[in-house]
Amino acid sequence: IHENESIFASVRNKRSFITMLNDQISELKQYNITPQELREMAGELAEDEILSSKLNDIYDIYERYESAVSGRFTDTEDHQQAINQKIGDAPFVKRSIFWIDGFDYLTPRLMAMVEAAAAAAVEVNVVLTGEADDAADKTGARTASDRADAEHIDMADVISGGGREFFEISR
Repeated sequence: IHENESIFASVRNKRSFITMLNDQISELKQYNITPQELREMAGELAEDEILSSKLNDIYDIYERYESAVSGRFTDTEDHQQAINQKIGDAPFVKRSIFWIDGFDYLTPRLMAMVEAAAAAAVEVNVVLTGEADDAADKTGARTASDRADAEHIDMADVISGGGREFFEISR
């Protein structure tokens, strides 16, 4: 970040800011958001000048980062993308049963990995958390747990190819 050119100029040399940017770029990649898509989002939010400026600054950093590492280095998210593309070809995957546990939510990039494994493996089982029915919002509004359950059902449809004969939400 160049001095005085950025909304982040006052914090550009702080370790916590560098860590935050690293985490932000990782998260953008986990959600398959490219630098160009981030720039488009900033444009769509132009009426919120501060948010738009922050997104444009993050775009600039993200774009320069991608240019700097392209063809020279591979980060964790790029490794994960490569694994997603090759997982179905691995002989051990084709003869394996997988259990995936400990996630409340799967990012699109992780979901792609589960889908690729499910397409090739003998079986893939995913255990996800939820709330008991008596913890639901009594107003009838959809709770975060309800939304997560709907996402889990969508995920089960994708993993199982549309058949949920082995899928149920346990509460």
